[in-house]
Amino acid sequence: MSFHTQLPPNIRFSFLATNSVFLVAGTVAIGFMVYYSLHPFSRRNVVITPDIMYGALAVGCVTVLTSLVGFFGLLNPIRRKLPLVLYCWFTGVIQISAVILGACVWFRTLDIKSDYYPKWKSWDQALRGNFQDYSHCCGYLNADDYAAESPLCPASPGPDDEILPGCSDYLLIYVNDYLQNMYIVMFLFVGVGFVTMLTGLVLYLSSRDLKRYIRTSEKLVQLQNAT
Repeated sequence: MSFHTQLPPNIRFSFLATNSVFLVAGTVAIGFMVYYSLHPFSRRNVVITPDIMYGALAVGCVTVLTSLVGFFGLLNPIRRKLPLVLYCWFTGVIQISAVILGACVWFRTLDIKSDYYPKWKSWDQALRGNFQDYSHCCGYLNADDYAAESPLCPASPGPDDEILPGCSDYLLIYVNDYLQNMYIVMFLFVGVGFVTMLTGLVLYLSSRDLKRYIRTSEKLVQLQNAT
């Protein structure tokens, strides 16, 4: 029987389970960010800006690579201590990066109504039009304030056309609701990463102690044989 199988099964299983969840979380993050990048004019892109998107994509990629390093170390934790050490460090870095990413999103939305006005003006017509259609509004403050021309918001409305309100209040509600969901997801991601880091640390410390025990036992056997 190889030495690494002498580790308590619950330690190995706990690490396997949490690292598998960590791998799935990173894969899902990559999948969502790729999907968002392929649909740049979706209404959600008023919140998920390209820099946030690429930052989350990078965190997802590092998460997947870190999980694979953890699985590699799990195959023989007695001999593969370096992968486990790197795993613990990288899981910590990933959690810090996720918190920083969340803080960046939060700081940008402290004053949504005024901060998003220059963003609204700089957005592509398709993105503004998409938001107008979904929210049933026109322009930012009113229909004359950088509205995206569409059947809902014609350039020259007729006397029978419905006068729609501006999108600023709808944007505020939408961003707040979307951010709440984002923060829940980030909190869960950081929680999973923290538990995964702890199980990786337990696996590393247990394998290190077991290796010391094995070395001590081998020396005692050698001494007994010598006498």
